[in-house]
Amino acid sequence: MKRVLNRINSSSKKILSIINKHKKKLIIGLCAFIMLFISSFLYINLTNPTKINRYIAHVINKGNPANNAFEDENFYNAIVDAYNTQNKTSLPYTTNLTDEQLKKITSLTAYRKKIFSIKGVEKIEKLTLLSLVDNKLIDVDISNNLNLTSLDLSKNAIDYINLSKNVKLERVNLASNYLEELDISSLNKLKIINLT
Repeated sequence: MKRVLNRINSSSKKILSIINKHKKKLIIGLCAFIMLFISSFLYINLTNPTKINRYIAHVINKGNPANNAFEDENFYNAIVDAYNTQNKTSLPYTTNLTDEQLKKITSLTAYRKKIFSIKGVEKIEKLTLLSLVDNKLIDVDISNNLNLTSLDLSKNAIDYINLSKNVKLERVNLASNYLEELDISSLNKLKIINLT
């Protein structure tokens, strides 16, 4: 046991001697490592759609979306996510998506994202699927989204929606809203509808 303790003590002294001898190099190396780590951390979170980037976008844009055609930050973040998924990119939430980029989005799904407005959705002209389940929507205008074939806005607070121009709709789910009436007379391709 005494031999083991002597070896440990001897090894500790050697390590301390090496540390003292190379103190400046160790400090410089540690500082370089910390700077590299911070630089990598900042690069990743400024150029990719991470939770930290979402917060950065929120602060920079003062709670507004990067694209001023939209008014709901959570809705815009869902749009950026949809664009990234469908185009195999990783644009950050601070990106102001162009009209050309918005036209590339064909489906948009956002479940429980506290979305209160979809103003600007008309810019997503090729949208065929829109699913915004369990959000905070009251007023919804999708009259310019003429390519929609599937619509799920269930579990919101919608009391009126005009679907007369959305003649390509095949599936509609508006369950758990406050709708009193809904005109579906122009929806000749409708196969499934849920209003309960």
